[in-house]
Amino acid sequence: MSLLWLVGLWLVGLVLAEPAAGDAAPPELQAPEEPSDGGFAGIVAPLIAYDTNLLLGLGAFGQVVGAEPSGSRPFRFSVIAQIYATTGGYQDHSLQWDLPGIGGSPVRWSGRVRYLRWTRAGYYGLGNDTLLVDGGSEATLWESLRPNLSNTLRIRVGPGAWEVYGSGLIVAQGVEADPESRLSLDRPTGVGGGLLTALTLGLFHNTRDNEIDPTSGHTIDVALYGSAPVIASHYTYVGIHTAARAFHPLRPSLVAAGHALVEAATTGEPFFQQTRLDGLSLGTTGGRYLLRGLAEGRLQGNGVAALQGELRWTFARTLWFGSLELGWMLVPFADVGQVWTWDEPRIRLDPHLTGGSGLRINVEGLLVLRGDVGFALERYADEPLRRLQPQIYLLSEHPF
Repeated sequence: MSLLWLVGLWLVGLVLAEPAAGDAAPPELQAPEEPSDGGFAGIVAPLIAYDTNLLLGLGAFGQVVGAEPSGSRPFRFSVIAQIYATTGGYQDHSLQWDLPGIGGSPVRWSGRVRYLRWTRAGYYGLGNDTLLVDGGSEATLWESLRPNLSNTLRIRVGPGAWEVYGSGLIVAQGVEADPESRLSLDRPTGVGGGLLTALTLGLFHNTRDNEIDPTSGHTIDVALYGSAPVIASHYTYVGIHTAARAFHPLRPSLVAAGHALVEAATTGEPFFQQTRLDGLSLGTTGGRYLLRGLAEGRLQGNGVAALQGELRWTFARTLWFGSLELGWMLVPFADVGQVWTWDEPRIRLDPHLTGGSGLRINVEGLLVLRGDVGFALERYADEPLRRLQPQIYLLSEHPF
């Protein structure tokens, strides 16, 4: 079982394209007037990580966001690049982009090209109650090679808060496993790897006051997704994704945030895709975005149901370089969720509960830096049956 410890030194280099008029910060720490072109903000973060499976990792992360002074869209553009590799054979290199309101139109285009190779990926079995065994970590390992490309088009419908969206995913999945490994013995759908192409069609309702760091409003996301040989895929399945997020200001500096998710697909979905969330949700069942404290992609099944709650308290606002406003947040959180498979005689309610707290920084309302520490009670076949497991996450964006 791998324990993911990300020990990061974040060097924040944040620049506006033009300085606002006046160099003196007002005593109320008001944000300066935006330049006419909106300016931009950026972060460069060297990554240092250690994991008992991945070993020592080094890399770099960078993000540039262009501000939109008119407020007609959340930002003009966002570009994220990452280079990362470890001495344990893990590589994760990606380029991600998001372009809202292209050319003043209601169309938004986002996508990512990613090269992911993991020589010690974990397969713990299908279902909610998979158990770890002392000294048995090698049996859970397999090698994953996953170059992939994803694209999403969102179109705003009329003057209201509705959007329709469609997305496409192409994955060339390589799978290698020891003949005595759990993956080779279980032989779930997808054990042979191959080409996966999948399409998603969804409807999105968004009333958030701010996409980057919302303080009020909600989102509702309903989508159908699937794969079939007619789109050059080796796999055939269909699924449905439903998710809702809500944000409510308890005080001017305190926001309650919640996220509910239910997603399920037919049995043809490959195991390497089952742990990944569809629709406009981020992450996997376990890891940085959902069930923080469990290992990345820890749970796999035909369906997942989950609830998340956070209290986002902005305890301070500071100015850097005389013009750059940073909002500092403490965020306690809790996640609860479980997966299931269709071959279970009866789906038993037995959710995993994780929780923790984090420090987050809102940079000029353009991006949020996130440092979360999550804890989970991991399940073992040997005594003690429940063991506290910590995970540390350093990245950008709220998890929902």
